[in-house]
Amino acid sequence: MTYRAQFLAFFGLIGLYLGIAIGQLTLATLCLSVLLWILWERVQFSIQTRRELSGLRIQRLVNGRKEPTGVLWTGRMIHVVVRIEFSNRFILHERIYRDVVPENLELAGPLTRGHSKTNTSEPARSRWLHWWQELWIGFLTINDVSMSPNETKLESLGAVALIDYKARVLAAGEAVFPGVRIQFRDKMRFFQLNRFVASSQSFRVLPSPVDSFEPSPIVKRTNALPKQGIHRQQKPGMGLELLELRDYADGDPPKSIAWKASARRDKLITKLFESENPVRVQLLIDGTLNARVGGFGYRLLDQMLHVASTLADSVISAGDAVGTFLVDEQEVKRTAAGFGRVGLNKQLQVMGAFGVNRPPIHSTLTQPMLDAAFAVCSERYPELLEPQVNPFAFYWSFFQLSRLDPKRMQLSSVMAELYKLPITTHVAMVLEPTEMAKHLQRFLCEAGMPWMNPILTQGDLSSIDSTSRVNRLTQALTLAISNAKDNEVFVLFVDLLSETMPVDQLLTTIKLARSKHHRVAIVCPSPTFLRPPNSGEIHHSQTAFELRMAAQHIRLKELALPYKRMVAKFGVPLAISGEPKAIPVVLSEIAIARTGRTISRGALQ
Repeated sequence: MTYRAQFLAFFGLIGLYLGIAIGQLTLATLCLSVLLWILWERVQFSIQTRRELSGLRIQRLVNGRKEPTGVLWTGRMIHVVVRIEFSNRFILHERIYRDVVPENLELAGPLTRGHSKTNTSEPARSRWLHWWQELWIGFLTINDVSMSPNETKLESLGAVALIDYKARVLAAGEAVFPGVRIQFRDKMRFFQLNRFVASSQSFRVLPSPVDSFEPSPIVKRTNALPKQGIHRQQKPGMGLELLELRDYADGDPPKSIAWKASARRDKLITKLFESENPVRVQLLIDGTLNARVGGFGYRLLDQMLHVASTLADSVISAGDAVGTFLVDEQEVKRTAAGFGRVGLNKQLQVMGAFGVNRPPIHSTLTQPMLDAAFAVCSERYPELLEPQVNPFAFYWSFFQLSRLDPKRMQLSSVMAELYKLPITTHVAMVLEPTEMAKHLQRFLCEAGMPWMNPILTQGDLSSIDSTSRVNRLTQALTLAISNAKDNEVFVLFVDLLSETMPVDQLLTTIKLARSKHHRVAIVCPSPTFLRPPNSGEIHHSQTAFELRMAAQHIRLKELALPYKRMVAKFGVPLAISGEPKAIPVVLSEIAIARTGRTISRGALQ
């Protein structure tokens, strides 16, 4: 029942009571007629909504495909068309359909439609003023504000409704379209019903490589001998340079016979040519809590995956192999090095799965977390919050009722229903904030919310243990060194610019890798979230926002200078992902590893 119906019903009841009390039959009859009219509208509205929902069919096309699963790419625009068909022609006066867009997508258009909600933390006087404002707005407003791109309104008889919009993919991970939110209204706007119709489609979002960096040639361009102990991963085969001569054996190709040497020795001699093995590049990506905090597209992990995918594409295009070591709080996941487009697709699939946020390990229940979970439940599970289904628990004592939040009571029932929890866990959610926070964090993460407020608070971020993060990275690098062949390239994607980041243990492992003649490069994500452009040119702008970003980037470079000097002693370059030269710096290290030589790095990168 809307505020308009409540307003009429309130004065109708008062008029009916006064008419009976003072004996005014006309007033009592008029007010009773108004109440019966509202009741008749209620019955008619209930019948129509049930008929409408029973004959509803929804089909969503994402880039022209209707499959339940698929693949999307970061930074690219997608075209979504939702087709809603009705089997029953007896429809309501007004219906508003809204396709629920994942948090990992950004609509290509202004969001002008908003709904204000009452804040339970406001004083009672402010809440009553807010209620009266909503009452008069709902009573006097005839037309809605303009719709958002993912919404449509249907007020006439029709068999099909279409929602057509475009959106941009923000970050690698997962994008899930859960379904369509429907709002029913009768002709007089006395009643309003919100329902959610599930129509799920899940898409794996892969990082999109930048295709402006030219791959290095696979033909060797130098004949200089490497230093003692350095190997170029040579193997016998048909190449351009002679490796050695040996006696002819059965099965050797006739074209490899050295006829002049065979004539001199009076026996068949076979020529073995030098053929270089491809360089193996191992990408070590830090996916711990510190790298996942922030909105989609603004996480440090998004920058790392963006640069890592570009490097993988460039290296594999040059004929080399790429493998990954993905580090988080739970495990170090290794993916074997692969060649060709099949190997690249495998690495991109692994990076896309790594970009999905799991429920964080910190559990702090806050009021914004309750409000956010209640808002998501109101959007996707409105029937579970109705008073007939999920009433306030009156079986609790009056003393407990005075302390517990009604939202928390209702959310505990919703969580228990969604996850099929036992009664003991249900009671624990009501009484223990930690248990409630654990399930709400799981619910919000599955709904696609990023790791930021309200899922994580400032206290959770301040409790991040940098030492354990360094230990994880050191463990991953040690594992990579133990499984490495000769002369591999290790690219570390890690945020070393934190003031509390202890790097001594990591530097010791880097020195171990250099002692085994491996190449090492470090790429630090930029808090300014600048990314390598598609061209080598940098276009400077004089806008206030870009000037502020440039100032922050200059400060970041000054902060990174001591770390660059520290690792330069071991011949390790350090680049910032927001710099245009970040990817060329790593490619230069790969080119050095391809030749099997070492060079003196006097200047800082």
